[in-house]
Amino acid sequence: MQRAVERNSETRSKYAMCAVSPSRISPSFSNAALPEVVETIATLTTSLLEIASYNAEVNRSHTASCFTC
Repeated sequence: MQRAVERNSETRSKYAMCAVSPSRISPSFSNAALPEVVETIATLTTSLLEIASYNAEVNRSHTASCFTC
């Protein structure tokens, strides 16, 4: 991934990843709700936003997005 995307003069790309823990969003927010929210945001913004990996053991997912798409 590091070499697969275009970078600027400061070696930054327009993409980012973050960890998301549904239980920290709200006690009522479930793992099942996260894909729905991600899909809705991606559709409404027409930007890249995807769940890149799931880690069920620690109840955390990683999402990838585009800053300027």
